[in-house]
Amino acid sequence: MNFSSLTSLHSIGLILLRRRKADAFRKFITDMTKNAGITVALLAADEIEVVADYAASFNLDFDDAYQLCSGGKVQSNDRKFR
Repeated sequence: MNFSSLTSLHSIGLILLRRRKADAFRKFITDMTKNAGITVALLAADEIEVVADYAASFNLDFDDAYQLCSGGKVQSNDRKFR
């Protein structure tokens, strides 16, 4: 099963909607969740504290720590993972 973090979805939505591309964002959501079968990983409020712990312990930025905390394999574009 493939997962995407809510922060990734939020970032893409922020960019597309700022550019007034609501239809493109809707298509992205459909393509991602229905066509590709990607599940959006959500964390409960008390789990968000663990994101800070992971970020500090493993020297991760927020999105990578969130993805790790949500049980996903970190798939990052950050140079430190290349």
